[in-house]
Amino acid sequence: MTLQTLYRPVGLAELLLIEQSGMRRFPKRLPEQPIFYPVLNREYARQITQDWNTKNNAGIADQVGFVTEFSLPREYLLRFDEHQVGDTIHRELWVPAEELETFNDHIVGTIRVIETYYGEDYHGGWLIINNEVCFQYNLAVLRRRVYFRKKSRSCVCFMMKKVIGSFYPERSLTVKNRH
Repeated sequence: MTLQTLYRPVGLAELLLIEQSGMRRFPKRLPEQPIFYPVLNREYARQITQDWNTKNNAGIADQVGFVTEFSLPREYLLRFDEHQVGDTIHRELWVPAEELETFNDHIVGTIRVIETYYGEDYHGGWLIINNEVCFQYNLAVLRRRVYFRKKSRSCVCFMMKKVIGSFYPERSLTVKNRH
């Protein structure tokens, strides 16, 4: 069986629903969303994440976006039409919403978060996936908090070391003050 890797840009709300499935299923589409569109390359997923998920679009975005990666059998994916919706990298599959459950059944392994992006007004929060703190996401949150709290930088830097050290004792973290 030959697998094909696909990508999907998601916001925090969708990622939390994916996490509830054990990182194995995408959530059902809303009635006004007749198509589920996984994209065919990482660059396009990254672009959507940065241009859409990290922006405050009509007040519904949470200023954070994630690029997810997952694999399905190539033979199964042949049933879906590939569409180029812009530049040459803007390639996606169109999966009718009523077929999403079957699509999910064909995912091999888990849905993985491979990149995280933040909007200018993002102030953070802890992300836990499968009862494990997501190191990449939370380290970036702590770094942003350091940036936003310039006056108490040394205190926050100490907190970063302590928090990351408590979750990841095998990782060393060096924080440099720029005073």
